[in-house]
Order: sequence, then structure tokens, then C-alpha cells
Amino acid sequence: MKYKYWLANLPQISNAKKKILIDCNIGAEELFYMKSSDYDKISFFSETDRNALNTSKKIFDPENEWTGFLQKDISFITIEDEGYPDRLLNISSPPYALFYIGKLPDESVRSIAIVGA
Repeated sequence: MKYKYWLANLPQISNAKKKILIDCNIGAEELFYMKSSDYDKISFFSETDRNALNTSKKIFDPENEWTGFLQKDISFITIEDEGYPDRLLNISSPPYALFYIGKLPDESVRSIAIVGA
């Protein structure tokens, strides 16, 4: 999960591109440990994407960041995980990850979300 957390915290890489990575069977951990030169083989990555990945890998300590996140009273789920809301899977660009406090609503109950930055 710590590498999914890293990928979720890369706003420079769009949710659509994160979804394509999943469809291409490129996981977050694999992406994190991929050589910079191998990013060129991912045709849908722009130079800006490649630079964002390289910069992030230099400053992001997966173990430390993940441990810090776990100390907060926040939950996290990605589009790859069981339990991700089906309703969100059907929108044009579903968020790669959801950060939430408490629990996700029952799928059968109408709900509303407050989104903030």
C-alpha cells in the first residue's frame, strides 16, 4: 500500500494515466523502482510526467511516509482495491485513490461527498 500511497500523492500524473498503468499491469511498486530510462518505454507519459516521477522518487521515502500516514486517523483505498465504490468506477475519470475518515458508505444508500484540497 505504501507505493500506492506514493502514486496517489502524485498530482502531476493524472487519474486517467494511473488507470492506464493499471490496465497495462504496471503496479505502483514496480513504477517506483523502475529505472528512469524505462519511463521512456511508457508511451503515454510526457516529459513532465517522467520528471515528476523522478523528482518524487528522490524525495519520497516510502517507509517513512507510509508510517507517518498510518499514524493519522485517515483511511485510504485505491481503484485497484476491493471495496472501492462501484459507483465511482462508472464515471469518466474515477479518482485513483480515496482518502476518508470513518467508513465508506453502503453502496445501496444515496450519499454525498465533500471534496477539499
